Amino acid sequence: MRRVAVLITALLSIGGSANAQTASGRAFGTTLDLLNSNLVDQSDVSRSAPSASNGSDPNKYDGTAAGSTFNLNPIAHIISGPSRVRGCSSSSGCPGLSVPPGLGPHFAYSEGGNATAGVLLNLATGGANLLDAVSNGSTAAVSCNGTGADTFAATSEIDALVIAGRKITIPGTVNPNTTIVVPELPLLVLNEQACPDVTAPAGTTRCSVNSLHAQLISPIITGVLDLKLSGATATISNSLCSSGGGGGCNPILTNSIKTSQILQSNRVTPKTPQVPAIGDPILFTIAATNSTAPNQTCPAGAQTGHNLRVIDRIPKGVTIDTATITIQTDNGTPVPTTGTIAACPASLQFSGCSGEPASDPSRQCLTVADGDLAPQQTKRISFIATVNSSAIGGTQPGCDSDGSGLGICNTALIQIDEIQNPSGTPRTSAIQCPKPGGDVIRTTGSGGCSLGLDSRGRSEAIPMLLVGAWLLIRRGRRHGARA
Repeated sequence: MRRVAVLITALLSIGGSANAQTASGRAFGTTLDLLNSNLVDQSDVSRSAPSASNGSDPNKYDGTAAGSTFNLNPIAHIISGPSRVRGCSSSSGCPGLSVPPGLGPHFAYSEGGNATAGVLLNLATGGANLLDAVSNGSTAAVSCNGTGADTFAATSEIDALVIAGRKITIPGTVNPNTTIVVPELPLLVLNEQACPDVTAPAGTTRCSVNSLHAQLISPIITGVLDLKLSGATATISNSLCSSGGGGGCNPILTNSIKTSQILQSNRVTPKTPQVPAIGDPILFTIAATNSTAPNQTCPAGAQTGHNLRVIDRIPKGVTIDTATITIQTDNGTPVPTTGTIAACPASLQFSGCSGEPASDPSRQCLTVADGDLAPQQTKRISFIATVNSSAIGGTQPGCDSDGSGLGICNTALIQIDEIQNPSGTPRTSAIQCPKPGGDVIRTTGSGGCSLGLDSRGRSEAIPMLLVGAWLLIRRGRRHGARA
């Protein structure tokens, strides 16, 4: 089970006047947009409370959207399972409405339907689909228990991912906002989260998640296709839990993200295509964001993160240029800084890179320290590393001269004094080679694909659409069990 969960409980003191309490949710299986116009909107359901349309109890809602199939060759073939939203806007609860475990009586809970998608069918090199993906759904949850405890959580799961005919290995843990660099797509993010969403209005807590967010450029139509699988959003407003999108007297780092970008030899211009070759510089950036918002109960000083540290496990096959390390605060000018390189502590867990142990004291880590991280502030720690001669592809990091190999994966940990778990905020980015380093994928038409023989000569011929159908059945059973 590849499921990622982020659960944060922030204690808030009760204060302020009683304002209107609301709950709302949205969930969908798949959306596909072109030039900001929607082409596909499957299994999409939205509800809110209080609302007279909710029937005998306006304070509660429980809505579902049935699964559906979309087929428009050669744009996409998509199957989405059912989505569901539940919520209660009353602090005393809503009789007859099942409350998911761990949530208070005032809650919103949304479940994005699972999805199997093939996009830009047979239009990649060799007649493969440009993208095939199987998502096993997502959940977003927010609640207030009436005594000042504000809870928010997001989960998502990707079970299969194929880009231009090559299988992308999904690690056992997909960290929030994991970015994947592939030459064919301008954007690919797994487990995309804004939880809590810092753009939520004051007094509102909102959590959103997409299991996959990708942008694709079509060779047959003008514009960028924007694809989202298994989306869920949950929102509440409650004066007792007026997190303002932040949530409590502790800094929150859940919206932090890590990115990688291959540069040209001038170390400024992005390389096209994004395929790492020996001698290429790669810009790695860790954006540490403190999502908390000051309020009357929790002033800025109580929500500040102290002694920010970023510990980056240096990817195999690259050499860091320590003279390129910088820190940029919000939209300011990057300022040069220093870092130390030493053996990675055995106690730290660097999850997110498939095939690499989470703890490995034989690896080297770069540590960059800074001062405080204020509420609503982002600090970006960046450095450049050069692909070295050990990145030969095949069974080693990097890509061979023909474009095959394991690619380059990088995980960093973000630490502050207020977060007790030193491995609690890992962020990952991965650069993929344009040719597979192991399993071979062949398309079967209509958005489907199957695995060929792996490096051990074993057959893994499981059609992806059959996997998707199985996930729809499993998802339906989960809905029945949760009801």
